[in-house]
Amino acid sequence: MFHLFDRNKSKVIDKEEGAEFVIVGFPGGGLIPDFENIDHFELFCVRGPKAVKKQMLRFPENADTNERIRMMKELSADAVIAAKFLSRDLAQLKGAGIRAYTFDGGPGAAIRDYRKGLLKSIY
Repeated sequence: MFHLFDRNKSKVIDKEEGAEFVIVGFPGGGLIPDFENIDHFELFCVRGPKAVKKQMLRFPENADTNERIRMMKELSADAVIAAKFLSRDLAQLKGAGIRAYTFDGGPGAAIRDYRKGLLKSIY
């Protein structure tokens, strides 16, 4: 299912106790994009070694870094996975308390490696 992040139009999955929300850039059939190019993403609710639930969401058109991070905070995101991050994006994510991870591959493989503890936060 595809949703625009808008509390009035879409119910976002609930964050279960002891779970983390992990945002993974969605490439539409390819590799995860750089953070600045993410418009669609999968929101995973991860608890322990398995992904519990996921939901497809997207940022509004032309959303800048501040808007994306504000929305991630509103979603209670704990982490974001993208191919690359600009220095300014990393500083803002760190300030918002959202961990950043890089991954060179698709979203399914990224979340599997995240669950296994194979990805390391880049700050």
